[in-house]
Amino acid sequence: MQEILNRHPAFTNPSALESIYDTLVQAGNLTDDNSLKLKRFHYTINHKITSAIYCNEKICNIVNQSNHIQGLTTTGSVTRRSEFDDVFQLAFYQDGFFTSLISCLDVLSLKVNLFFNNAIRDVSKCYFTSLTNQLYTANNNGAIEQCLNNIKTSNWYIEALPFRKSLIHRQQNDYTILVEVIAGRPKMKYILPDDPLNQPHTYTTNREITTFCSQKVTNLVNSINMIDGLLLTETTRIGHIPF
Repeated sequence: MQEILNRHPAFTNPSALESIYDTLVQAGNLTDDNSLKLKRFHYTINHKITSAIYCNEKICNIVNQSNHIQGLTTTGSVTRRSEFDDVFQLAFYQDGFFTSLISCLDVLSLKVNLFFNNAIRDVSKCYFTSLTNQLYTANNNGAIEQCLNNIKTSNWYIEALPFRKSLIHRQQNDYTILVEVIAGRPKMKYILPDDPLNQPHTYTTNREITTFCSQKVTNLVNSINMIDGLLLTETTRIGHIPF
């Protein structure tokens, strides 16, 4: 897992934050129980980020391998339920990618909720959106609250969320395959729909799957790193958890 995370060298704040828990416990400024919970949240977040990175790499590999399919001689398009062998694998890794991407932020919300002394008491109702809304409503000037809200209202999160909702609650995500032949060699592009929740699907934004998913991985890693950096700064300032 760490080997995959190391592909994002700027992802340093989570480990720095986790490293101070034992010191806080020894000083009596963090309970053993809360320290254990926080460490479990860190492990789970790292696992989900790693899963998203891994699934994204598999998606990119599948698309790249598809470019070696023989017998395509004209520029055109084919639908996803085609004769190509990679349909199941692409669907499988899409499922893992979008599920890990969004649920990572839900686990982040559980960690942040503990820092804020369980602002949402019923943790079964603590999700990224619900916690962000509650904290931002209570204090829209706080750095952590603003950062959470910026993520929630960001284009990358708004774009990714419908794909996870579609996979969890409705159907496998569709896509269109565009085939471009350059110098006699096929180049395939898997285009995701503009909105997977709306039928019939449209593809006007030309949302190519490898570019789309790779950018979302970077967005997720940067978002987690920013939040943990702010949590680390505040914890260092006041010297205890919860705030």
